[in-house]
Amino acid sequence: MRVLLCKAHFENDEWELVDSTLQNAKIFLLRHKSKAYQLQIYKNFFKLLHSIIHSKQTKTDIAKLNILISETHPAAEKAWLMEKVREIEK
Repeated sequence: MRVLLCKAHFENDEWELVDSTLQNAKIFLLRHKSKAYQLQIYKNFFKLLHSIIHSKQTKTDIAKLNILISETHPAAEKAWLMEKVREIEK
């Protein structure tokens, strides 16, 4: 649910809401460590999305983001994250 909220806010260019949702999700994950694998999947997604939002969007940053996303395992919504980086690139 939190991933969907982040994606919706991102698509609507609501950067403060994305940041707020990311922070809330991190706190939620810290409090609910029941499933370690799922925790890592969503933790990686939130980390990658945070990196995209706070990048300077230069060619070198975009290249680093592409490498970071492709090398991060496991991560939720990897295809969506790569698509957003490609959109920034244009």
